[in-house]
Amino acid sequence: TATIGDTVAIEISAQLGALPASGLAVYLSVPAQGLSWIPGDDHPFETGELFAGGIEFANEVLPADETWGLGDGAALLKFVVVMGPGTPADRARSGTGVVAILRAICTAPIQAGQIAIFNNAIHQTRVVLADGLTELGTAAPNVLHLSAAADAPVAARNAHSSWGQFKLLSRLD
Repeated sequence: TATIGDTVAIEISAQLGALPASGLAVYLSVPAQGLSWIPGDDHPFETGELFAGGIEFANEVLPADETWGLGDGAALLKFVVVMGPGTPADRARSGTGVVAILRAICTAPIQAGQIAIFNNAIHQTRVVLADGLTELGTAAPNVLHLSAAADAPVAARNAHSSWGQFKLLSRLD
């Protein structure tokens, strides 16, 4: 739960175990309204440490005409990172770590917003193995529920502060 004006940070993590991965493609379903991405729609994600130094092939908010199968009231974000050239051993990443970080400012009320990994026949969240050819599907985690409410009006907050009390007392004199 957030308040309008709050910044929300969401880390996308991978638990690869011993799996030798060289990259990941993530599609993330988010509320279409009420969030403004930092630094912006052209690159909403920051690369996490798991694939640090990798090449970003995609980091964007997809246009509405490319979000086939997505429900109403949702937008689709895409992040693809792959380690560069080298031997499979050089490219391999394993273990657990942050793949990407998504930061947003809550700009309007959100009721029952959902953020989740999105998969369908066209938009597939996949892990690329170190051989650069093999791709595996991912297990989708639970949905993250997000709501944003308007904060108390500024005038109401000031009435309870020391400055508000001072103004009230000066009117009574």
